[in-house]
Amino acid sequence: PRLLIELGCGASATVVEHHLSLGDDTTYANLATGISLAPGARLEHYKVVREGAAAFHTSTVNGRLEGGASYEGFLFSLGGRLVRNEVRLTLDGYGANVQLNGAYLVRGRGLCDTTTMIDHFGPGGKSRQLFKGVIDDEGRGVLQGKVLVRPGAQKTDSHQLSRVLLLSEKAQINAKPELVIYADDVKCGHGATVGDLDEEAMFYLRSRSIAPDEARSLLIAAHVGEAIDLISDSSVRTAFEALAAGWLTTGSTGSTGSTGSTGSEGCGNAR
Repeated sequence: PRLLIELGCGASATVVEHHLSLGDDTTYANLATGISLAPGARLEHYKVVREGAAAFHTSTVNGRLEGGASYEGFLFSLGGRLVRNEVRLTLDGYGANVQLNGAYLVRGRGLCDTTTMIDHFGPGGKSRQLFKGVIDDEGRGVLQGKVLVRPGAQKTDSHQLSRVLLLSEKAQINAKPELVIYADDVKCGHGATVGDLDEEAMFYLRSRSIAPDEARSLLIAAHVGEAIDLISDSSVRTAFEALAAGWLTTGSTGSTGSTGSTGSEGCGNAR
């Protein structure tokens, strides 16, 4: 499948992608998405992947933002033998803004690979990335996040952060945040943390007569919730919270939901 999203000056839209496979048969999905945002346009782009244990899902997003345009994206993965999301966004005009966040919950022998490339081509741009992962059993995660600040992109403000919980001895994560900066008047940073559930927090919850499994679920939900809370659309945020809760409590990807897109457009003066 190929998806093309073009927003004119001052336009705004919300697009929700929901990818779901039923049963344990091997399935394959290979998607390409192109995004073009004119000056002042705003796109909220949310994607949830709930594939079967034998499914292979790969996708690529290539986007370009002109001056004052804004992109909010969220990648949410809850199942699949291999899930790879690659997002490449170019902030071409002055004051373009990107907020690209995500969460991935992996168990069994699943692999979730997230690769991002934020290209600050124009000056005054801002980008934020936060990815939260939870990996159990023999699951694996990969996060490659690169921010490129070109020579003309002065006043760039960029930050990226990866935080992952490993819940078993065989769970693995490979995280590689990267900054490449060719301008001298910027504010950029990145970080990555990997750990297990906080033993002190577990002890506190257990001392309040909370069962071990429930305490574990509460801490995992709080970990993932930090990223989900950043979703602007309240209905999408609520739906994603329910899917995360379903994954934790049932050991599955939750109940079946729906997909859709809504949008409205108006044109103002470009600057």
